[in-house]
Amino acid sequence: MFSSKPNWRHAVGKLVFDKEVDGKQQPLHNILVNLLDDDYLSSKNLGTARTDMDGNFDIKYDRNAINMFDKPDLRIVIQMEETYYNENGDIIKKLVDLPSFKGTTHNNVDDVKFDFGTIKVACYEYITDGRSCTPRVDNINFPLPNNQRKGRKRAGLGTLSKFIAVKTGLKSYPLNETRLMGEVSQGDKHFVEYAINGFSPFLLKVRDDDTYFIDIKYDGYQQDTKHFGANSTALFKKKGDDLVLTGIEVEKRVGNWQPRGNATLSKPKLYTPDNCSEEMWKRVKFLWRTNAFTFGQAVTHVADCHFNIEQYLIPVMRNVRLNPIVSLLSPHFQGTLEVNVGTNKLLSDPDQMIGSASALTPDSVQNVVRDAFGTRNWFGFSPRQPICESHTYAKAANIFWDLLKDYVNEFFSKHEKEIKNHWNEIHLMSKDLIRNAVPLFKEPFEFYDTNEVNPDDAPRAENGDGVTAAVSPVTKSDTCNDNDYSNLKQMCCYVLFKATFQHHHVHDHQFQVAGDTSFALFGFEYDLLLDEERSLDDVASAAVKQKQLDLAFVLPLTKYGLILKNEDGDINPDFAKRVAEKRDEFAKLGYDADLIRCVINS
Repeated sequence: MFSSKPNWRHAVGKLVFDKEVDGKQQPLHNILVNLLDDDYLSSKNLGTARTDMDGNFDIKYDRNAINMFDKPDLRIVIQMEETYYNENGDIIKKLVDLPSFKGTTHNNVDDVKFDFGTIKVACYEYITDGRSCTPRVDNINFPLPNNQRKGRKRAGLGTLSKFIAVKTGLKSYPLNETRLMGEVSQGDKHFVEYAINGFSPFLLKVRDDDTYFIDIKYDGYQQDTKHFGANSTALFKKKGDDLVLTGIEVEKRVGNWQPRGNATLSKPKLYTPDNCSEEMWKRVKFLWRTNAFTFGQAVTHVADCHFNIEQYLIPVMRNVRLNPIVSLLSPHFQGTLEVNVGTNKLLSDPDQMIGSASALTPDSVQNVVRDAFGTRNWFGFSPRQPICESHTYAKAANIFWDLLKDYVNEFFSKHEKEIKNHWNEIHLMSKDLIRNAVPLFKEPFEFYDTNEVNPDDAPRAENGDGVTAAVSPVTKSDTCNDNDYSNLKQMCCYVLFKATFQHHHVHDHQFQVAGDTSFALFGFEYDLLLDEERSLDDVASAAVKQKQLDLAFVLPLTKYGLILKNEDGDINPDFAKRVAEKRDEFAKLGYDADLIRCVINS
């Protein structure tokens, strides 16, 4: 017979992260643990508990709820919580098993108190063996803990079918923006447009004579032995409300193939529309645009968006479970880790585009990304102000930033009590962020606008290697104060801006540049400035050009994970409403609000 009186038992244990930090185990805190009784055909849930801040759990269960003739076979399952929103903006949590944890079943347990002991759990573990130039999740030793949504995977299959249709001749590649423009795209006016509003909108620097410039240099980076890579600096002047291209400086390597740090440079040569032929001027602009595209992929796209978001994603998802900011941020992380595995391959594989088609070696690309990381910080960030009337990227970025700040402020007001009550999670997050940050790298230039520049007065701390970290700590205390509360708001705004608007702009402009191999390439197979009589048709092989077109077409093709479409129901309707309200303002600047992405998932 079964007794109606409960016969309480306890299952206890301690969870720690798989990897130690400084030789010490790190508690896996505030995470849900389910206790199961495994049977031949099914499992019965006996109870659930959260670990405490030291990683300990204690699950109370009724022995009489189990067949008295069958001693329970106990197993634990660890669960994460995914965030969704209903139409009223209420947070809805859905539980998913942590894929990296496969619990061991303990058979025939009849102890009054059974101790699972200390269990190592792989939960957003960092790469710690030097394989990565930036803070990344270890996907070699452990399954990825944050995968693509099912809808995104289905959308990817649709993209594949479109690509197959093109490759089999059923359809043709569409004409991109520059091909539709024809010769106009090769002109000086569109050069300026490309520089400040294009795929990689650069932040201009300024000289003492009020000359603005964008310098793209291979200094300190090893080049391969197959491609021509020269430093190029585009020069601009303000004329009324316009920004005008005045010249391009070129520095070639003497010997060109010398390794990192040892290359000798020729004296800079200035090209202007007045001191060279029309054909040479066209080639010099082609050189700069190609450098801008290659470094733009490595710096503006991969470093500043893909890997930058992963830098914040990891400490947030490792540490924040009860603090509401996880619901603010985590919907904008979904699928990013999986995409970044492929992104890293594009950078580091010598057979991929940058490694095979540009002058940079795979190791050099990693160094470019790491150096760029060293200049980035959430502290003090806001988008650049427009430098001229036609600076549509800056105008749209500021519209988005303003609505984003209002949205984040409203979220913090609504959840202020819980944010402050669970501040210890923010402290742990901040410590992980700093410990794994790359070293600070200061650029020795003056920028026309310093809103996006890592400020000199930013709070500083040392990373795990004992050098000054590029990013600032959000807090250094388990107790919230007004300054740290503002810091957290600012960090959230920064992360959301990079994951949404900035990545949307860069990602969706790829085809507009790389979809025309006469406009920009990843690299050149000979010095196109030596002989202007030599045709540019073979400046890159047909196979390389085709590979670039394929990549440029496919990468932005999947339109899934859009703020206003909210395919998965995980976008706060308050955020979507604020974006929709600015639809007309965005449209005037050439942006379709309905297509702005909410997450880096492609």
